[in-house]
Amino acid sequence: MYYKTLPVVLSLVFVPCVAWAEKHDHKHEHEETRQGHVHEHGVSALKIAIEGKQIEMELEAPGHDIVGFEHEAKSDEDKAAVEKAIKLLKQPLSLISFPAKAGCKLASSEVEVHKEGEEGHAEFHVHWEFTCTDMNAITPLQTKIFSQFPNMEEIDIEAISEKGQTAIELEKGAVEIDLSAVVGS
Repeated sequence: MYYKTLPVVLSLVFVPCVAWAEKHDHKHEHEETRQGHVHEHGVSALKIAIEGKQIEMELEAPGHDIVGFEHEAKSDEDKAAVEKAIKLLKQPLSLISFPAKAGCKLASSEVEVHKEGEEGHAEFHVHWEFTCTDMNAITPLQTKIFSQFPNMEEIDIEAISEKGQTAIELEKGAVEIDLSAVVGS
């Protein structure tokens, strides 16, 4: 239900943020611009939408961040790395956990690997939906994402709810995501 409206809501809210970020972007050695977004090794994006008792999360990560390479997986070793990553990403509660009193349960999980641009750089696109019983208790989230994916250096988080919106830059080693700006009374 929310999955179909999430892209529209996020585009209305975050397009101005992306425009600002691109204007103030710091260029890095491995950075490329493709299809209107910046692809930067080590930097992933997590969008969070909270409505009612539902939480939707969309993670976009360069293949380099998830499996250590971006080329098409051809060797048995590369194929195994991709399969292992997909299996782990399909189990988001092993990567992100909510406080127990929030009563959050996974409603759905989808993982896709996309080949981007002419050079075939792989990106992981992940969509998670959760249902929670106490939305005021969902923060802080605990995360193990950096320990599971050691090539990931940073996650740019954009979160939105009826209460407002926030942007968070989570750096390697961080274990908490504070969503207090978008949840609670």
